[in-house]
Amino acid sequence: MLPVDDDGQQDGGRPGCALRDRARPALPPEAPPRVDYQLTEADRALLVPMAVMGEWAARYGDDVPAAQDRFAERRVGQP
Repeated sequence: MLPVDDDGQQDGGRPGCALRDRARPALPPEAPPRVDYQLTEADRALLVPMAVMGEWAARYGDDVPAAQDRFAERRVGQP
């Protein structure tokens, strides 16, 4: 008799050599394949400054095109 691994399946005693019950239906593959991500400590450290930048953009974003226009007007005629 083959030893039983942690999930109740028989294996041949070698890593990566588990015998599986073929009678159980396989789960259908996901398309596209699912990938789970987690933020690292460095990523989480960026959340606060990024939120502040978002607040700045919400407050001053409409002023940026006007400032760009003023800058462009000053450059007219300059070499």
